[in-house]
Amino acid sequence: MWVADITYIRILTGFVFLVLILDVYSRRVVGWALSKRIARELTLGALRMAVAERGPGAGLIHHSDRGSQYACHGYVSELERHGARISMSRKGNPYDNAFAESFIKTLKNEEVCLWEYESFTDVVERVPEFIEAVYNSKRVHSGIGHLPPEEFEAILLTGNGNNQPGQRTLKMADELSSPWGADHYEFNRQRECGGNDTKPNKPIIQGQVKSPYK
Repeated sequence: MWVADITYIRILTGFVFLVLILDVYSRRVVGWALSKRIARELTLGALRMAVAERGPGAGLIHHSDRGSQYACHGYVSELERHGARISMSRKGNPYDNAFAESFIKTLKNEEVCLWEYESFTDVVERVPEFIEAVYNSKRVHSGIGHLPPEEFEAILLTGNGNNQPGQRTLKMADELSSPWGADHYEFNRQRECGGNDTKPNKPIIQGQVKSPYK
């Protein structure tokens, strides 16, 4: 089962929109897209990334809210072409999409709220890195045995239930590389999103966008 949602990230000149698709079974983000505009092409971009990543068979359940980007003909046709079963939240009930909402909360608390993005480039430089290098590969989830999604999936694929849980997790601060060091997560545990007086310094971004996750 996949869940999909859209959120916004504030920059100095407005907002950047993030579309995500999360595999509920492993909690892994399998598709995402960023844009300055919220449109059908944005949701389709995330969906096509997820399909390329997973190659799902017929019977996949795809759940989202009732937004026009998910209800439009192009998006519905794409899902039907892959044999997906379409599910949508009840009107005005965000609890029906709790898994996606939970990821967004984590993204905002552990990345977005700790930095002051100034431009679209800042967002493209950092958010994909957080999704792929931190959330998918290192951040533990109680719902999958306190493992990160990639490790959980690796155990399933190899059938090796003897792997030591958490061997690639955030428990060892020295395994973290900049900009997500121990101070970043210690700060996040001690303080919720709020004032700016104790925020870590914003790293300097040099050159053009270098994210490998386009």
